[in-house]
Amino acid sequence: MRDQVVEFLSRQLYGVVSSISNDGSPESALVGVAWWLPTAGVPELIFDTTSETRKAKNLSRDPRCAIVIGWEDETTVQLQGICRRLTGSEMEHAKPSYFRTWPECRAHESWPNVAYFSVRPNWLRYSCYLQGALRLEFDEHELISGLQNSAAGLCH
Repeated sequence: MRDQVVEFLSRQLYGVVSSISNDGSPESALVGVAWWLPTAGVPELIFDTTSETRKAKNLSRDPRCAIVIGWEDETTVQLQGICRRLTGSEMEHAKPSYFRTWPECRAHESWPNVAYFSVRPNWLRYSCYLQGALRLEFDEHELISGLQNSAAGLCH
């Protein structure tokens, strides 16, 4: 994956996650995001919420999602992926990465029904309109390879 994409993603703290409601309508929500490295060795996005939110219910029922990250300086990443709720040892493995990015979110541990979700991207487009409409697109194979090679730059 191109260095500028990794550098851009490593600086971003927020994303808008879109999910599909029961009736097929799109729903979106702003979330704080971080990158973590599952045992499979491909970085994934993590965010927290509570299990009562629309996004949690939607993603538990239908794991397909889209996320937009960044918006300053006419630069953005759009990605699509498969989301899952983290549980057990996988959740415990992911939380330290999340808390390195979001130390204040340790307080969320006391929330009733706090839930952690992880997104494994399978498509990504980087767009920077300050650089003459530069657009880089990565399919699942390119993305997995690029994320694996960029793990150190993403997962602080």
